[in-house]
Amino acid sequence: SIKDELEKKYTWITYEEANDRILNFSRGLNVLNLCPMIDIENDDSFRLLGIYSKNRPEWLLSYFGAVRDSITIVTIYDTLGDIALEYIFNQTKLTTVVIEAKVLEKMFKLAKEGKTGQIKNLIVLDKEENEKFCEELKNLGFNILTWEQVEKEGREKGKDINLNLPGPDSISTINYTSGTTGNPKGAK
Repeated sequence: SIKDELEKKYTWITYEEANDRILNFSRGLNVLNLCPMIDIENDDSFRLLGIYSKNRPEWLLSYFGAVRDSITIVTIYDTLGDIALEYIFNQTKLTTVVIEAKVLEKMFKLAKEGKTGQIKNLIVLDKEENEKFCEELKNLGFNILTWEQVEKEGREKGKDINLNLPGPDSISTINYTSGTTGNPKGAK
């Protein structure tokens, strides 16, 4: 049956489990002060979190964890070139990025060239798949955490944190498009 085939291919979690993980991740971002208020152009201030990963459960859990505390997500795609990435990092003044291990080598290359803006925290998905570049980035001064570490910090130390729930004027996402000419355009 279709249900049996899906059971073989996917790991399922309940809505309650997803909610707990989202809440703990959100609290962990706070406990570790990973998304401080950043002044962007035009006197706008945001708390930002970059996500540099293909679609996967942690992508969605990170997104909802950020939104739960009025943190704006900046989407970063592996199809963006180095010039576009540097532009996005500098324009948003990101300090923290959730990043899959597969693109750590690209991040390391950019970091060695001084093209990662103000990023200092990397929340690595599947860290064990690319320990070499985790160590290389750590040697360049990056704070390397795993998604599970952030979630654990929130679960263990963040129970008393009051989250800043979004309102009607909250911006959930800045999505950079490739555009037709020039630098990518950030749509919010």
